[in-house]
Amino acid sequence: MDWPSRKEKLGALFLDPKNPRLPKRAEPYLQNEIIAELVNHSNVREIASSIAEDGYSPLEQMIAHVSEVDRKKYVLEGNRRLTACKLLRNPNLAPKEHQTYFKRLAKKVDPNEISKLQVLFAPNRDAALKLIVRKHTKNTVKDWEPIMQAHFYVQPLEDGLSVKEAAESLGVTEGDIKAARY
Repeated sequence: MDWPSRKEKLGALFLDPKNPRLPKRAEPYLQNEIIAELVNHSNVREIASSIAEDGYSPLEQMIAHVSEVDRKKYVLEGNRRLTACKLLRNPNLAPKEHQTYFKRLAKKVDPNEISKLQVLFAPNRDAALKLIVRKHTKNTVKDWEPIMQAHFYVQPLEDGLSVKEAAESLGVTEGDIKAARY
């Protein structure tokens, strides 16, 4: 797969009006309607909270394509993350009843961190579908057993870090590290 991957400005990325999370309807969704639907029914608040608390994770790359019809860059995979980032940059895009929540979260985010996002560009929608279906229907990432997690948490201690340093480097609590040692 030789699809290009590059950083794109947040404002240049559009939500997918054909997103399977959206209820079916005859007329196409407008961008503000997609935002409202995802905020109200697809846990965007939790994703935004995670980004505000822990930063934007580069592990989950968005997949997009450039529409042949209007030349816009539509995100096919990562619409909830894209929505969260858009709302953290501009909370006024949120439905009225959620704006206060996103304004509070936005204060915790460095806007430069989410001004450009890494995007993998598929040559077209159809080419991306196989990859997206595999991600959402096949469980390719297996959760660690508790002993595996403990080994991972203890490794920084074996490398010479203190409990506090290990917790900070892994983004967990000191209690998590201490519990893994026993």
